[in-house]
Amino acid sequence: MNRAVLLDTTVFILWLVGRTDRSYIRNHNALSAYTENDFDLLVDYLRGSEQLLVTPHVLAETSNLAKRILPPARDAIYLFFREIVEKLNEVSEASSVAMKRTEFVRLGLTDAALLDAASSADVTLLTADLGLYLAALNSGYKAVNFAHLQEEYLYS
Repeated sequence: MNRAVLLDTTVFILWLVGRTDRSYIRNHNALSAYTENDFDLLVDYLRGSEQLLVTPHVLAETSNLAKRILPPARDAIYLFFREIVEKLNEVSEASSVAMKRTEFVRLGLTDAALLDAASSADVTLLTADLGLYLAALNSGYKAVNFAHLQEEYLYS
């Protein structure tokens, strides 16, 4: 069981859209690489966690990506987004601190902030970004690549 799972933007937008209405996944421009089965896999993985964590940077990126679907789906996603944010655990470090990480130059602010948040011993970073995943492992952090979960599902 994962005590706390820290979600990157891609995984969070999949979760958000699927939780709003799983049928929206196939029409959402930011989720063209994902299916309803991927959403189910994500939900199954998260079922074993005590907390879902996000950073303000992930929330900002998610807000920008959430609008990549036509109304009324977009409106429903934003309404659920506003509701669910109150229930999530938001972790943050000053951007100036995250930018001091050597990975910032290669990965950007959102990923550098995720790496800072992933440094806690009881946190597992869940990401669909290979570069972020490898950076987390190189830093000695717990991380799971969502693509690996997809592969396990396909071959099980």
